[in-house]
Amino acid sequence: MPPDDPRKTRVLVIDNQAWGAEALARMLIDDGHDVDIAESEVIALEKLAQHRYDLIVCDARMQGPASAGLSAELARSRPDLVSRIVFMNGTPPGGSVIG
Repeated sequence: MPPDDPRKTRVLVIDNQAWGAEALARMLIDDGHDVDIAESEVIALEKLAQHRYDLIVCDARMQGPASAGLSAELARSRPDLVSRIVFMNGTPPGGSVIG
């Protein structure tokens, strides 16, 4: 595993919807960040054990208790990361997606 590049902000995007995670990752990469994607809480925790992250962006509407479980686990095991979590939601106001 290559060492983390200290010159770039490293971001972990957590989203069980691949299209959403990939779209956000592309924007962050285009802006010069290193980005990893995790499709579940379990994968996210594995990646957090392997790498240093400056920011964690988590879909607040993932199926199941993933976002709440991740927050609780990080508060217990990695309290230094709790202030680096951003919860987001790709659903527009009104709750429907056109498409």
